[in-house]
Amino acid sequence: MEGLVNGKVAIVTGGATGIGEAICKVFARHGAMVIVNGLPGDPVDEVVDEIRAAGGTAQACVADVGTPAGAEQCAAAAVQYFGRLDVLIANAGLFPEHKPKFTNSRWSASSSSCTATFAVSISQCERRFPSCARHTASFLPRPPRPD
Repeated sequence: MEGLVNGKVAIVTGGATGIGEAICKVFARHGAMVIVNGLPGDPVDEVVDEIRAAGGTAQACVADVGTPAGAEQCAAAAVQYFGRLDVLIANAGLFPEHKPKFTNSRWSASSSSCTATFAVSISQCERRFPSCARHTASFLPRPPRPD
């Protein structure tokens, strides 16, 4: 299959539900090998099974990518199963399930969660795969690299 993601290895953080799930399925349908990431309790294995049933290639990675260890686990899974990492979709984030009053402080907490998750993911990707650094946007703040 022709396309930008054909033959590429992609990690999709937050890939078990919502937009992340859709990204996983579209990438797999277009020939990508996908690491589906989610938290414990997320339907990660179900999404992997659906991708495989449709003829795609996917592996599960249940880990909290908001931590350096979780981000490292996903990067290691890409290398273990597919030999490399080409694409990182930093989609993970925590949002309130019920929003009766979505105040500024709640928005700030949700925004901070997304920012931290994205920063850790980018940091781990760059540390483990230096070639990823040239593809990250130059305006993004670079968090300190973990030792």
